[in-house]
Amino acid sequence: MLESLPYHSSGLDLDNTYTNTLLGLIVSEHYRNAITVLDDRQYIVNPMSLMFPDVMLNADYARLFFALKERELNIIFAPDAWILLNNLELMFEKWQKLCDDIEAGYVSECDSFPESLRLTINASITPDKERADELRSIDIYSEDAMKKIWPCLKKFVCNKSGAYKIYTSGLMKHIHNVKIENSAIASEEVLAGIACDDVRFKLSLTSAFYEFMSLDDGRIYYAHQLERGRIYKLI
Repeated sequence: MLESLPYHSSGLDLDNTYTNTLLGLIVSEHYRNAITVLDDRQYIVNPMSLMFPDVMLNADYARLFFALKERELNIIFAPDAWILLNNLELMFEKWQKLCDDIEAGYVSECDSFPESLRLTINASITPDKERADELRSIDIYSEDAMKKIWPCLKKFVCNKSGAYKIYTSGLMKHIHNVKIENSAIASEEVLAGIACDDVRFKLSLTSAFYEFMSLDDGRIYYAHQLERGRIYKLI
């Protein structure tokens, strides 16, 4: 459920890394490492061509296809709770079609993809009637549906607090007994922090130069000027 487009610059050689956003850089490097470093028990289920396309794509259906096809999937990542909720609702809406595609070994909803990408994706898929029948037998609206779809599923990871809290509430009616964790604070410029719990993030001190605005007096402070017990806004 993550994606980024290639960074195009005449004056900057990034070795074709997919970095139109910082998140794209981080995820693309993780993807490459997952392929070359992790053992055969750990891998990302979506093809790189879907996570890092060369053109803008609506690839939600195709990514859901690959996620559902993988019975042993154990972690689902999304940028935020809103995107995760939309994808789960799309999965429920397209459930029967997704099962039929898994049985046939073909992603039917990719007509808008470039022809070369569409052919590459579908050529890599093996029909799987056994998995399709298993999915069809599941009551997708039951409280334990997520664990029946993916028996090894441990958690969902996405930004779920702050402005996304309202969508997290909507997610709970679908995921029930599966844990959902905050991911990170990131922007186009910096990965600022990693989640410690549901509301707190640990600042990544080596990622960038930070400035903080005091909510008491509105002044700007540097990191070494911060005082314990006061509240600041990260600029």
